[in-house]
Amino acid sequence: MEILLVSGLCSTNKYKWITEVRTAPSLDPAQRMFLAIVEGLRKNGCNVTCISALPMGTSNTNAENRYFPRSEECENGVKFIYPAFYIGKFRRLSDLHKNTIVEVKRWLEETKGKKRFILCDSLLAACTQGTRRLAQKKGVKVFAYVTDYPSLATSIKKKNISLFRKMLQGLYDKFADHDLTKYDGYILVAEALKDLIGIKNKPYLVIEDVIAVPNEEIKIENEKSASFTIVYGGALCERFGVNKLADAVHKISNDNVALHFYGSGESVAYIDDLNKKDARICYCGQVSFDELQKIQRNASLLVNPRPSNESFAAYSFPSKTLSYMLSGTPVLTTRIPGIPDSYQPYLLWFDDEDTHSMAKKIEEIASTPNEDLRELGKKAFAYAKTEKNERAQTLKLISFAEREIYG
Repeated sequence: MEILLVSGLCSTNKYKWITEVRTAPSLDPAQRMFLAIVEGLRKNGCNVTCISALPMGTSNTNAENRYFPRSEECENGVKFIYPAFYIGKFRRLSDLHKNTIVEVKRWLEETKGKKRFILCDSLLAACTQGTRRLAQKKGVKVFAYVTDYPSLATSIKKKNISLFRKMLQGLYDKFADHDLTKYDGYILVAEALKDLIGIKNKPYLVIEDVIAVPNEEIKIENEKSASFTIVYGGALCERFGVNKLADAVHKISNDNVALHFYGSGESVAYIDDLNKKDARICYCGQVSFDELQKIQRNASLLVNPRPSNESFAAYSFPSKTLSYMLSGTPVLTTRIPGIPDSYQPYLLWFDDEDTHSMAKKIEEIASTPNEDLRELGKKAFAYAKTEKNERAQTLKLISFAEREIYG
């Protein structure tokens, strides 16, 4: 099976280079997931080609990097093609649209007569709209991989931009939302997305997330440190409950409890101010995914305080959930509608989401015997490793695509 992925995914080496040349740090949760998907497809015997829009723009590029020439590379048997573009609010999108079509045409010609299909990241409409139209004209099935609804993703970011840019962004989101209705099928991270998109007579499959399991044996810590260390890793935004989590731990009088934040976002200033009053709560910077995994394995508890009543909660699966579970450390989360019921036995849950209730739940967990917490962490680890690994999850995707292609 020949598979083309059109997204922002980079090879491991290319992504490392990007993090080094960016002028401003940022999080790319889709990088981890799509890399796991590609690895799973490869392990299931597929030939995968990635046409990728480098995640570089006006907000994170200096004057020395205004033009990115076309390049390609092969990593672990997967071919990565990076179309050329100039940095600019409009030029980048225009270049990527035009140059992605050139690459797709070449792939369609090279794979003619073979079993094949295309996966498109629905958030990159500038690249994927031309891909979809061209492939469908050639009779090739194109499936949207929907990690988020375009206009909803923009509203979550809540950027302070000019009225003119807000208007342009609104037009682009309207275009992306409309184009999303035209695919042959859908891979959704949450069931509720089908209603938001308006899927009626088209096939869809829910795969909430995919986690790559390392080849080497993961050592689950038998003993945690003497202090009860809580870790949060991800976007540090008030809207994601970060400030509330910090306030909840501040309410706890137990000096043995500490809260460490990793990531980036506007809540860093709030955390730093609270640290002046309470040294147990601190911002620890931004680290690589691999480094964060090591930190999480040594923690006592991992927390996701994202509010469950937010408009976006039903339409997403928190990407940190599986990476948390793969650490073998217990996970405490809010009851986000996008988390499937099958996760219920493997997670700890906040009863309510006010700071008093959150503080009470954390205190309750901190007083739980270590062996009980370790046992829950091991069960969650086993579930993530065996049920949600890259080979198992992408096998579902391949089977779905083959049914739609061949009936």
